[in-house]
Amino acid sequence: MTQSFKERLPELREDYLRRYERKKQIDGDDDYLRWTDYSRDHRFFAVCSYVLDEDVNAFLDHMKRCVDYRWRLYERDDEGLCFPHDTDVNAVSFYVTFNVLCTQDVDLILKLVTRMEKISIQKTTPLVQFFFKAFRLLILGRGGTYQDLEDMEIRFAQKEKSYVGYPQCFKAIYNQDPQAFLKAFDTLMKGHKRLCTPQGFFGGSEDEVIAFWPLAVVNLARLKGLDVMVDHPLVPKDLITQQLGGL
Repeated sequence: MTQSFKERLPELREDYLRRYERKKQIDGDDDYLRWTDYSRDHRFFAVCSYVLDEDVNAFLDHMKRCVDYRWRLYERDDEGLCFPHDTDVNAVSFYVTFNVLCTQDVDLILKLVTRMEKISIQKTTPLVQFFFKAFRLLILGRGGTYQDLEDMEIRFAQKEKSYVGYPQCFKAIYNQDPQAFLKAFDTLMKGHKRLCTPQGFFGGSEDEVIAFWPLAVVNLARLKGLDVMVDHPLVPKDLITQQLGGL
């Protein structure tokens, strides 16, 4: 019988640690070509810290280190030192916002999303455009509109059904409607389950164990002052910010 990703975590962690230490030994910490790899590694280590060690603080620390390596790439890009074929410092990196929301660090969230305003989304996919606009609107109060959230829900309902819970949650956050949020969150988690199938976007990844994107959305809701709480096997209450407001 095939083991689940969670069941394989102890073995996977040994392998990840071995490869991570090898990369650090050969390339060190200053090789920017490795920073994307290091960022992904720390995201995985965050899951291991919580699931295997029951260490919430280590989870948060690894997520901050995950984001820090991405931030270093943005700084390098701002200095004109990155090239398109070297890094993915581009619009596709909208998913970094999900990671930073999982750090619970308001200052870090604001710094990262403000920097990401520089990223042009004109030539990207509708999925990327909608997420960027939603994050800019809800976190910074600009760069998007409520109509964008409406359009996002309509399109996702038609063509990206596994993601339709996101605009529904975002609309509930915008409207400060806790009941609508919790209902939308159920839809969001059903979509996440589909995205974790072998053919799905998250299939075979640590997102099968900790649902980072839904966790980020709950943190966003609370940081926007919406008094909601969930406790789902993939979105543990321990990892949700206790802070209400701040964004």
